[in-house]
Amino acid sequence: MPDLAACREPLQALIGQLQTRIEAHNAMCCINTLIVKIKFADFTQTTVECGGSALVAESFFGLLTQGFAREGRPLRLLGIGVRLVPDTLMQKVDFQLGLFNDSAPV
Repeated sequence: MPDLAACREPLQALIGQLQTRIEAHNAMCCINTLIVKIKFADFTQTTVECGGSALVAESFFGLLTQGFAREGRPLRLLGIGVRLVPDTLMQKVDFQLGLFNDSAPV
């Protein structure tokens, strides 16, 4: 992805995938932080995060914009994620979210 504008469509797809995973685990109510991780073409990387409880595209794009401004180089990899509130998670869900698409309790 050569520039920030080219990231909008892939970012939207990542948000959709993340939302599907979180909904599959009934964890939407547990989100408290939004995260964007960027690896640039020269393999430097940065992480930007902010408080938030909804998977809003503009929030993630704002974080991406902040991270991109740190280096201003073409992107190699882009990742997004969330942090969950542990206490709320333990009350609502009795298993850990899996790294992959499996939904088996751990």
